[in-house]
Amino acid sequence: MKIAIPCGLALGLGLGLAACQTTGPPVEQPPNARSLIMVHKAILWRDLESIKNASITAPLRHAGGWRVCVRLDTKGAFGTYTGVRDYLVALYGADRRPELVMEDAAAACAAEPHMPFPELEGGYVRLEPDKKSKADDAKPARR
Repeated sequence: MKIAIPCGLALGLGLGLAACQTTGPPVEQPPNARSLIMVHKAILWRDLESIKNASITAPLRHAGGWRVCVRLDTKGAFGTYTGVRDYLVALYGADRRPELVMEDAAAACAAEPHMPFPELEGGYVRLEPDKKSKADDAKPARR
């Protein structure tokens, strides 16, 4: 005995199952945007040492991942500063590198509050906790 399945039903089931497939598991928690951008900054911008006035927004959920706005000033192809610009960066989690979605993203980033991002700036040096400067001493040493 043969069971006949109407073609429309078989096609509908196949398309329904195909629609359930995704390219990867969605990232539920926002990724550490600062860390991901610092690790991959060389693929996002050209002249890393010239970056100044950097700031970043909090990650916002987007289809397939997260997005942040990074505002900075850097030197362009001709070696002169381009002025402060907004860059829209897509984040997918630690298993995939971030992507630069838009370079002049002022319209997309204008409403978002920015927080300073000095560690992205060229020449930034993090002072290690055990290395104190003379200004850190509460009382000057007496002789």
